[in-house]
Amino acid sequence: FVRFFDSPRHRSPNMWTAIGLGGGAAYLYSLVAVVFPSIFPMALRHEAGVPVYFEAAAVIVTLVFFGQVLELRARDQTGRALRALLDLAPKTARVLHGAHEHDVPVEHVKRGDRIRVRPGEAVPVDGRIAEGRSNVDESMLTGEPVPVAKGPGDAVTGGTINGPGAFVMVAEKVGAETRLSQIVALVGRAQRSRAP
Repeated sequence: FVRFFDSPRHRSPNMWTAIGLGGGAAYLYSLVAVVFPSIFPMALRHEAGVPVYFEAAAVIVTLVFFGQVLELRARDQTGRALRALLDLAPKTARVLHGAHEHDVPVEHVKRGDRIRVRPGEAVPVDGRIAEGRSNVDESMLTGEPVPVAKGPGDAVTGGTINGPGAFVMVAEKVGAETRLSQIVALVGRAQRSRAP
Protein backbone atom coordinates (compact mmCIF):
# COMPACT_ATOMS: atom_id res chain seq x y z
CA PHE A 1 0.00 0.00 0.00
CA VAL A 2 2.98 2.32 0.52
CA ARG A 3 3.97 1.69 -3.11
CA PHE A 4 0.32 2.12 -4.14
CA PHE A 5 0.21 5.60 -2.56
CA ASP A 6 3.61 6.49 -4.03
CA SER A 7 2.57 5.72 -7.62
CA PRO A 8 0.07 8.61 -8.12
CA ARG A 9 2.41 10.95 -6.24
CA HIS A 10 5.16 10.18 -8.76
CA ARG A 11 2.63 10.09 -11.64
CA SER A 12 3.71 6.58 -12.60
CA PRO A 13 0.89 4.04 -12.29
CA ASN A 14 2.27 0.51 -12.06
CA MET A 15 1.51 -2.98 -10.79
CA TRP A 16 1.17 -1.69 -7.22
CA THR A 17 -1.54 0.76 -8.32
CA ALA A 18 -3.72 -2.09 -9.60
CA ILE A 19 -3.00 -4.31 -6.57
CA GLY A 20 -3.69 -1.50 -4.12
CA LEU A 21 -6.95 -0.58 -5.84
CA GLY A 22 -8.15 -4.18 -6.11
CA GLY A 23 -7.16 -5.30 -2.63
CA GLY A 24 -8.19 -2.03 -0.98
CA ALA A 25 -11.59 -1.92 -2.71
CA ALA A 26 -12.35 -5.55 -1.80
CA TYR A 27 -11.36 -4.97 1.83
CA LEU A 28 -13.22 -1.64 2.26
CA TYR A 29 -16.35 -2.98 0.53
CA SER A 30 -16.31 -6.04 2.82
CA LEU A 31 -15.72 -3.91 5.93
CA VAL A 32 -18.72 -1.70 5.09
CA ALA A 33 -20.81 -4.82 4.31
CA VAL A 34 -20.06 -6.28 7.77
CA VAL A 35 -20.51 -3.07 9.78
CA PHE A 36 -23.45 -1.50 7.83
CA PRO A 37 -25.22 -4.29 5.91
CA SER A 38 -28.49 -2.37 5.85
CA ILE A 39 -27.19 0.29 3.44
CA PHE A 40 -26.93 -2.28 0.60
CA PRO A 41 -29.99 -2.88 -1.62
CA MET A 42 -31.95 -6.11 -1.17
CA ALA A 43 -30.74 -7.37 -4.56
CA LEU A 44 -27.20 -7.65 -3.16
CA ARG A 45 -28.19 -9.47 0.03
CA HIS A 46 -28.50 -13.22 0.61
CA GLU A 47 -29.83 -15.17 3.59
CA ALA A 48 -26.40 -14.89 5.24
CA GLY A 49 -26.14 -11.16 4.55
CA VAL A 50 -24.13 -9.11 2.07
CA PRO A 51 -21.29 -11.10 0.42
CA VAL A 52 -17.82 -10.10 1.62
CA TYR A 53 -14.45 -10.38 -0.11
CA PHE A 54 -11.90 -10.39 2.72
CA GLU A 55 -10.42 -13.66 1.47
CA ALA A 56 -10.12 -12.28 -2.09
CA ALA A 57 -8.15 -9.28 -0.78
CA ALA A 58 -5.95 -11.58 1.31
CA VAL A 59 -5.33 -13.94 -1.61
CA ILE A 60 -4.36 -11.03 -3.91
CA VAL A 61 -1.82 -9.71 -1.40
CA THR A 62 -0.52 -13.20 -0.57
CA LEU A 63 0.03 -14.08 -4.23
CA VAL A 64 1.79 -10.77 -4.88
CA PHE A 65 4.11 -11.29 -1.91
CA PHE A 66 4.78 -14.86 -3.02
CA GLY A 67 5.75 -13.49 -6.45
CA GLN A 68 8.04 -10.95 -4.77
CA VAL A 69 9.76 -13.72 -2.79
CA LEU A 70 10.31 -15.71 -6.00
CA GLU A 71 11.70 -12.61 -7.72
CA LEU A 72 14.09 -11.89 -4.84
CA ARG A 73 15.29 -15.52 -4.86
CA ALA A 74 15.91 -15.31 -8.61
CA ARG A 75 17.84 -12.05 -8.15
CA ASP A 76 19.91 -13.62 -5.39
CA GLN A 77 20.76 -16.58 -7.62
CA THR A 78 21.67 -14.20 -10.45
CA GLY A 79 23.86 -12.23 -8.06
CA ARG A 80 25.66 -15.41 -7.04
CA ALA A 81 26.12 -16.34 -10.70
CA LEU A 82 27.58 -12.88 -11.37
CA ARG A 83 30.04 -13.27 -8.49
CA ALA A 84 31.02 -16.70 -9.83
CA LEU A 85 31.58 -15.16 -13.28
CA LEU A 86 33.77 -12.45 -11.79
CA ASP A 87 35.77 -15.09 -9.92
CA LEU A 88 36.70 -16.69 -13.26
CA ALA A 89 39.04 -13.80 -14.02
CA PRO A 90 42.42 -14.00 -12.29
CA LYS A 91 43.40 -11.24 -9.88
CA THR A 92 46.98 -10.88 -11.20
CA ALA A 93 48.76 -11.03 -14.54
CA ARG A 94 52.44 -11.85 -15.28
CA VAL A 95 53.50 -8.78 -17.31
CA LEU A 96 56.76 -8.86 -19.29
CA HIS A 97 59.07 -5.81 -19.09
CA GLY A 98 62.01 -6.63 -21.33
CA ALA A 99 63.65 -9.73 -19.86
CA HIS A 100 61.87 -9.35 -16.51
CA GLU A 101 58.43 -10.66 -15.50
CA HIS A 102 56.32 -9.10 -12.74
CA ASP A 103 52.99 -10.17 -11.26
CA VAL A 104 50.73 -7.12 -11.24
CA PRO A 105 47.05 -6.71 -10.34
CA VAL A 106 44.82 -7.12 -13.39
CA GLU A 107 43.52 -3.57 -12.87
CA HIS A 108 47.03 -2.25 -13.67
CA VAL A 109 47.35 -4.07 -16.99
CA LYS A 110 47.34 -1.64 -19.91
CA ARG A 111 46.48 -2.14 -23.55
CA GLY A 112 49.61 -3.28 -25.37
CA ASP A 113 51.21 -4.99 -22.35
CA ARG A 114 52.84 -8.36 -23.06
CA ILE A 115 51.59 -11.04 -20.65
CA ARG A 116 52.88 -14.56 -20.07
CA VAL A 117 50.18 -17.19 -19.46
CA ARG A 118 51.51 -20.44 -18.00
CA PRO A 119 49.91 -23.90 -18.18
CA GLY A 120 46.69 -24.18 -16.17
CA GLU A 121 46.36 -20.43 -15.57
CA ALA A 122 43.36 -18.32 -16.46
CA VAL A 123 43.83 -15.73 -19.20
CA PRO A 124 43.82 -12.35 -17.39
CA VAL A 125 42.48 -10.02 -20.14
CA ASP A 126 41.34 -10.14 -23.76
CA GLY A 127 44.11 -10.10 -26.35
CA ARG A 128 46.06 -11.96 -29.05
CA ILE A 129 48.77 -14.57 -28.78
CA ALA A 130 52.19 -13.25 -29.82
CA GLU A 131 54.34 -16.30 -29.05
CA GLY A 132 53.69 -19.92 -28.16
CA ARG A 133 50.86 -22.39 -28.61
CA SER A 134 48.32 -24.02 -26.32
CA ASN A 135 44.80 -25.35 -26.04
CA VAL A 136 42.40 -22.96 -24.30
CA ASP A 137 39.22 -24.04 -22.49
CA GLU A 138 36.57 -21.52 -23.65
CA SER A 139 33.61 -23.36 -22.12
CA MET A 140 32.68 -20.35 -19.98
CA LEU A 141 31.86 -18.50 -23.22
CA THR A 142 30.71 -21.21 -25.59
CA GLY A 143 29.69 -24.11 -23.37
CA GLU A 144 31.87 -26.33 -25.57
CA PRO A 145 33.93 -28.65 -23.32
CA VAL A 146 36.65 -29.36 -25.89
CA PRO A 147 39.64 -26.95 -25.58
CA VAL A 148 40.43 -24.89 -28.68
CA ALA A 149 43.96 -24.90 -30.20
CA LYS A 150 45.47 -21.41 -30.18
CA GLY A 151 48.64 -20.06 -31.72
CA PRO A 152 50.25 -16.77 -32.76
CA GLY A 153 47.66 -14.23 -33.97
CA ASP A 154 44.70 -16.03 -32.37
CA ALA A 155 42.42 -14.13 -30.00
CA VAL A 156 42.11 -15.22 -26.37
CA THR A 157 39.48 -14.08 -23.90
CA GLY A 158 39.97 -13.12 -20.26
CA GLY A 159 38.64 -15.74 -17.85
CA THR A 160 39.23 -18.71 -20.17
CA ILE A 161 41.61 -21.41 -18.92
CA ASN A 162 44.93 -22.17 -20.59
CA GLY A 163 45.75 -25.82 -21.20
CA PRO A 164 49.13 -27.61 -21.20
CA GLY A 165 51.12 -25.06 -23.24
CA ALA A 166 52.40 -21.60 -22.39
CA PHE A 167 52.14 -18.45 -24.46
CA VAL A 168 52.82 -14.74 -24.47
CA MET A 169 49.87 -12.54 -25.36
CA VAL A 170 49.39 -8.85 -26.08
CA ALA A 171 46.60 -7.19 -24.09
CA GLU A 172 43.97 -5.59 -26.32
CA LYS A 173 40.98 -5.08 -24.03
CA VAL A 174 41.35 -4.43 -20.31
CA GLY A 175 39.06 -3.55 -17.41
CA ALA A 176 35.43 -2.94 -18.38
CA GLU A 177 36.24 -3.55 -22.08
CA THR A 178 36.84 -7.29 -21.61
CA ARG A 179 34.18 -9.69 -22.82
CA LEU A 180 33.76 -11.15 -19.31
CA SER A 181 33.16 -7.67 -17.84
CA GLN A 182 30.63 -6.91 -20.57
CA ILE A 183 28.77 -10.18 -19.90
CA VAL A 184 28.63 -9.35 -16.18
CA ALA A 185 27.43 -5.80 -16.96
CA LEU A 186 24.70 -7.08 -19.32
CA VAL A 187 23.44 -9.64 -16.81
CA GLY A 188 23.49 -7.02 -14.05
CA ARG A 189 21.56 -4.54 -16.21
CA ALA A 190 19.01 -7.20 -17.11
CA GLN A 191 18.64 -8.09 -13.43
CA ARG A 192 17.91 -4.49 -12.45
CA SER A 193 15.54 -3.72 -15.32
CA ARG A 194 11.79 -4.22 -15.29
CA ALA A 195 9.45 -5.06 -18.12
CA PRO A 196 7.66 -1.95 -19.47
